[in-house]
Amino acid sequence: MKHFKDLFSILCLLFITTAFVACDDDNDEYATDDETILSVPQDDLIFTYEGEAKTINVTASENTFVASVTTGDETWAHVSTANNSVKIVVDENVDQQERSTTLTVKLNDARSRIRVKQDAAPAPEAKPKTFTVPTFTGTDKTFVYKLMDGNTQVGEICREYLCSSGNIDKQAIVVYPMVGNSADLTRGFVVSVLDQVYEEDMPTEVFNVSSEPIHNGSVAFDKSANSISSYIAGTKAAPAQFLSISNSGEIKAVEALSDETLTTAPYYATDASGNNYGIVKIGTQYWMQYNLKTTKLANGSDIATGITGADAWKTTAAYRESSSPENPDAGFLYNAVACGYLGGA
Repeated sequence: MKHFKDLFSILCLLFITTAFVACDDDNDEYATDDETILSVPQDDLIFTYEGEAKTINVTASENTFVASVTTGDETWAHVSTANNSVKIVVDENVDQQERSTTLTVKLNDARSRIRVKQDAAPAPEAKPKTFTVPTFTGTDKTFVYKLMDGNTQVGEICREYLCSSGNIDKQAIVVYPMVGNSADLTRGFVVSVLDQVYEEDMPTEVFNVSSEPIHNGSVAFDKSANSISSYIAGTKAAPAQFLSISNSGEIKAVEALSDETLTTAPYYATDASGNNYGIVKIGTQYWMQYNLKTTKLANGSDIATGITGADAWKTTAAYRESSSPENPDAGFLYNAVACGYLGGA
């Protein structure tokens, strides 16, 4: 009889221990006597310091479950439920310390928990800075802008032609971060994709923002091949109005401008006469939009004109007016000496 009692006690202890272990894992699927089922797909949610929204799906036998965060954390972590999902919106973390809370989902006597963590804010000098992309209306007569943080260039903004077999064949506005004194063409953020306007089946110089949801994608160029090595279309129906760029060159779409904003400046090539030439980016190469029309060498000395003698033309730096003087963008004609080839043409 004593052995029977001991065996019964051991079985009871095993049952209690098993029940305790089964209830200890918050995210195991619950199935209670009243057939309540509740589970969530993950244990952790990690948020950036800027703040963002995430949605998780809940497996539940009823849609009457409720969700909440630890009391007191509702001031920065906001929870709502809809059908079979829970949405949590986290505000920007302005402190340079990580913060966390617990998201609890309840249904009848069942509950599941998820740890919610948010990154600490970087030091003020390391925070990404925001900017507005120029419209490229043509007023500045250039297709490349510099993105400036004071006197330091931190990015480059181009309206350029993107062509990658089977992926894209359109004009686009792209932002690149800087690496040293050059744009990093492997990390392009495609702000918007443009459609060319046709009139009577003929292309015009007018481009409109595409109505397709393909904005905010990415592009990378292979400099050795002067071609696109990777293009990923975005999923946004409209271009981002504001962007940010971090010290590491990461470019993102943001909801609004911050207190620290960057400026844009048109990028020109300038000759010794002070003439500005707009720039156009073609693949990985940069070209002047117009032909040269300087009257001075790089050292500031004058280039002769009106030279008629063959010998003088071969030995003196000289130029002639264009054969199309009615075209203000037409460049001048230069001899080899003016181009730096001493010793004659």
